[in-house]
Amino acid sequence: MFARLLTVFAVLVALGGTSHGAIIYDFDNPVTSSLTEVNAADGIQVGDKLFTDFFTDIAKSQGALAPGMDEIVVRGVDVNGDFGLIFTGLWQAAAGQLADTTITFKVAAPEGLFIKDNGLKLLGYGAANGGSVSIAEVVYSGEPSTSPAIANKFVFYTRDGAIESGILEDHQDFTPLQEIWVVKDVGVSGGVNQDGFAHLSQFQQTFSQIPEPATMALLAFGGLALLRRRRRA
Repeated sequence: MFARLLTVFAVLVALGGTSHGAIIYDFDNPVTSSLTEVNAADGIQVGDKLFTDFFTDIAKSQGALAPGMDEIVVRGVDVNGDFGLIFTGLWQAAAGQLADTTITFKVAAPEGLFIKDNGLKLLGYGAANGGSVSIAEVVYSGEPSTSPAIANKFVFYTRDGAIESGILEDHQDFTPLQEIWVVKDVGVSGGVNQDGFAHLSQFQQTFSQIPEPATMALLAFGGLALLRRRRRA
């Protein structure tokens, strides 16, 4: 009963917290949007999370590929009730080359919900002859230039010959907040070996939440009231 009440509450507050101009992601009719399109629409709402204020900064060697606002597209994802985004683009580097994109954005939960953790996962990637793929991420409690960092994550993949190594998924809890900022450094390196190569095409970001204490108390009180009515009936 209590779990069902939590689910109903989450849906209601998500609808109530939606930005008026935001893209509302429909899992039954999935459509990708570029980061430029998302910003123009005042964000994208995925379940109970609103993603806004995207910004990219690109650095790359001649011949390497690093996508920006127009080339990176996103779609919603739901992993066991944790809503987030799948980012798709093309990062590519040959031997002696580097390709890097810094992506900054804000994530907000509706009133009554606090974001308590997030996860990062590589999905489409590859490397050969010393090439490597990596994403380093920092989560901030507010605007990055003026706020403290509250979490760090790092995922990577590298291959040299038949030897592979990497951390493909990372997750970290932090002090629950209604709004956070994420800065991620997405990069690939072709390495220094002859015929070195690396590419990245897709990665996933998810966030989970908890109700604030006052909301938990309200839900608990409502659940008890319903149980009492059922017993009387």
